[in-house]
Amino acid sequence: ETLLAMIDVAKWSFAVGHVFNDLCASMWFLFTLPYLTEVLLLKNTTTGDIILIGQVCDAIATPLIGIESDRRGFLCGSKIGNRKSWHLLGTVLTAVSFPFIFISFFEDTKTIIDWYIIIYYTPFVAIFQFAWATVQVTHLSLIPIMVKEGKDNGSLNSLRYMFTIAANVIVLVSTNLIFQYRSSPSDGNKNNPSTISPSE
Repeated sequence: ETLLAMIDVAKWSFAVGHVFNDLCASMWFLFTLPYLTEVLLLKNTTTGDIILIGQVCDAIATPLIGIESDRRGFLCGSKIGNRKSWHLLGTVLTAVSFPFIFISFFEDTKTIIDWYIIIYYTPFVAIFQFAWATVQVTHLSLIPIMVKEGKDNGSLNSLRYMFTIAANVIVLVSTNLIFQYRSSPSDGNKNNPSTISPSE
């Protein structure tokens, strides 16, 4: 019996099916607030409004996606299945929208009306939260289907959680390495890695 035959491909494929979402979620919860307040120097109220908009969009999207993914697929749903088609849509929308949350086209946010900044960020945050919820819901909804096919519920959840933890560790280790590199004295850069400030 070969090693490939011993590995349950479907189970491991499911386990890694949420990694990209977990990486983005880790970035969102760990770094969005510091980025908006310490790098873009947005007011606390403006930052709070942006975060709140995202969480409200997530709260609205989650049950709607659950209902809709049960009823019908998205575009190619007839070929790959209802949930997988929504999962694909969510992944694509996350990849397209998420980078813009950490990209700013404002040179000086202190001179811009708060509502302009909120209007700029709202579409990207809303799309990201909708997409994130889509991947989250459809990925979890695959567990009952796979259990019916003879997969073990406990092992599926354990593998999924293992990769969630791995994604968080990857984000934290990568951030640490980037900050350590930025503080390296070899190029004369004496930035303090423990502080976050606007880029020069």
